[in-house]
Amino acid sequence: NFVYLIASVYACENCVQDSRSKSIFLMYVLCYFLVVILLATWSTNAVKSEARLEAQRAMLNGERSGFRDLMEMVCDVVITLDDKLRLMESASRLSAMVNFRGESSLLGASLQD
Repeated sequence: NFVYLIASVYACENCVQDSRSKSIFLMYVLCYFLVVILLATWSTNAVKSEARLEAQRAMLNGERSGFRDLMEMVCDVVITLDDKLRLMESASRLSAMVNFRGESSLLGASLQD
């Protein structure tokens, strides 16, 4: 289709009068389609990369969930901490075990408190 389009534009006598103008026009058309092809390739690669990252995230979440289930079979309390050692969930079992303040949820509490 692309070659047919260029050939028909180049052969059109009514569109452009002299051969120099036809050549310039043809170069613009080629550059345009080259840019379109490059953008399509870039966009395809970006989508593939995003899909790959999403699959890896899902796999890691599945592994984390499986590990957590295993730990809950063995341990009385299993908690998840963020990078500042704060609880990322309510941790009701931990709250029941160490509840000195009467708080029912420890979400966001620091492990160092």
